[in-house]
Amino acid sequence: MKFILVTIAMVSLVACSSTPKTTTATTTSSDTSAFPTISGTEKSAVTCTNKSDTRKISVLTVSEGGCGVVYNKMGADKTVAVAKSMSYCDSVSSKMKTNLEGAGFNCGGEASTGTSSDQQPQ
Repeated sequence: MKFILVTIAMVSLVACSSTPKTTTATTTSSDTSAFPTISGTEKSAVTCTNKSDTRKISVLTVSEGGCGVVYNKMGADKTVAVAKSMSYCDSVSSKMKTNLEGAGFNCGGEASTGTSSDQQPQ
């Protein structure tokens, strides 16, 4: 009887095992950003501070057309949005400013560095 119980236990342990699944992910760079680094003319920027912590949100117009939003945190720039519509980039910047203010940051005023010719007609 013991032999049958031990045999059943061994069979059930072996039957339930499976080989571990392996997944492979390939990355082409060590940058975890979803967007490429962009460069362009700064249309507008807002600087937010909380004690000694300073953050900057910049909306850029890019030469290929369109825009991008760059977030600077602790001295490191990260592209957080890229679009063809300037209104979309302005919306992303505004939402980020609202989130920072909700986290206790003081985001003075918006410092516009672009001219009215940089803005696209709607």
